[in-house]
Amino acid sequence: MKAAKPTLSLAVFILGVTAYEVHLSNGIFPYEVCSGMWGSQDTFINITFDPHKSSGQLELLIFEASDYRYIGRSRYGSERNKLTYCGEWNFERGECTEEERGHSIFNLEDGVALSDTSIWTARLAFPLSRPGHDVDSPQRLELADYSAPRDQIQGHQSSPPIPSIEYRDPIHYSVREDGYYCVFRNPIHIPSPGTWPMHDGTVLFHNTFISQLPAADYSKLVFYAVMFSLASLVTLAWGLLYYENRDCILPVQRILSGLIGVVEFDMLMALVHLTFTNDLGQSTASATLHFVTEIVHAIRNTLTLLTMLLLCRGEAVLRDDEAPEPFTAKMKWLFSLHLPSGVFVASGKVLDLEYPKRATQMFELTTAEQIKCSLVMLVPITISILCGILVSWIHTMSVLSSRGQHTIRRKYRYTGGIFTLALVVYLTLRIYTIYGYDSREDNAYPEADDWQLLWLTDGPGGWLELPYFPACMAVAFLWRPSKRIGAMVAYEEISQAEGTDRGIHAPSADTMDEEEGRAID
Repeated sequence: MKAAKPTLSLAVFILGVTAYEVHLSNGIFPYEVCSGMWGSQDTFINITFDPHKSSGQLELLIFEASDYRYIGRSRYGSERNKLTYCGEWNFERGECTEEERGHSIFNLEDGVALSDTSIWTARLAFPLSRPGHDVDSPQRLELADYSAPRDQIQGHQSSPPIPSIEYRDPIHYSVREDGYYCVFRNPIHIPSPGTWPMHDGTVLFHNTFISQLPAADYSKLVFYAVMFSLASLVTLAWGLLYYENRDCILPVQRILSGLIGVVEFDMLMALVHLTFTNDLGQSTASATLHFVTEIVHAIRNTLTLLTMLLLCRGEAVLRDDEAPEPFTAKMKWLFSLHLPSGVFVASGKVLDLEYPKRATQMFELTTAEQIKCSLVMLVPITISILCGILVSWIHTMSVLSSRGQHTIRRKYRYTGGIFTLALVVYLTLRIYTIYGYDSREDNAYPEADDWQLLWLTDGPGGWLELPYFPACMAVAFLWRPSKRIGAMVAYEEISQAEGTDRGIHAPSADTMDEEEGRAID
């Protein structure tokens, strides 16, 4: 069993200032907080209570998620529905025995002792009463009251005795191995004198790095730092090319310039939000930054689809009368709905992540139900736009073939291939993520299996950026400002067939290279 003991030291306090901290609020129902931990000689979990705001008794349980199988007994054939504590109500319903009454329930295998697991448990008795509550004197829990051995129950080893501690100093739990650790608290209601226990405390997860972010989110900080650096380099290179070829800039290159700027700003906002939360912790200011970041992300998504739509319709290559049907008022309506829908989804996500209890109270829905409701409008709108992009690309390829513009057509073929590949990768990762969560539906702690990679599966950071950023940069490289591309578009009205009849030949790719210095304005 991991070492856990009451301790108080200045060093722990100083280190705790830069660690992930979760508030344990008052409540009459059981409650738990969890976080991934990178094990080392310096990692630990501290549980601290305010003795002036705490009274009564509290049962505390600390464990690594893989040892959850030893805690409680399954009910209704599901690991997510376990009886972990025998309360008065459970005892009256016959769900536990007299020996288990008032205790955590453990289901240890033969030959396995509690000390062989990561489980640490204790009954805390707070020496001071909270003002305003009927507690006449401090309640101390005697060891003799809970140290009697209990018999085998339904073929399982009975729950071992629970030690009791009169709380005076923070509980210190050392973490030496990587894992997903949880702190479970259960207020103990004692019929006499008939008062509910009250407590106010915090759980501090001190990892191997200095951060007030959860371990699963800390990787996002590194990820966005790298992504912002790459985006800055791409923006700088694009800006230099844009300036050098400013006399032959195409409309589509102006649109791509705006998209590249928004992508970099999106990366910057994500990095600022994570850095702010990492240094100062969660607050109203961090929640505001999170909201702004998600709004910028929604704008980026809409602008990306608009850019692909304008590019695939043959912007600066086809005449207006050659534009296909999807680019009518219907497409404008779709885009006018896509951005507000994206903002709505972003707002719901921020509300759910920053204020989960308030979100549930406002909408009376669980997290999964909120996400499903938010995506009801956004998904069909996005699919319709993607269909419009595909139809436009096919139409543009057909027109370019009929006009004999093979060089430009090759660029559009590459553009369509990049777009299709990115979409396939995105959908594959999306389906894999959904399947992964569904396959762990009965798992009590689905995050425990991949908390190190949670940043990769929990968008927007991760799997959504993996196909997006490379695809965006590949398209930008393909359509980068250059005199060669400007020269190609300058001949856009000269088809191969018409040029042959008049004795005029549309320039080939080799000819364009020779004429790069004499590009037509």
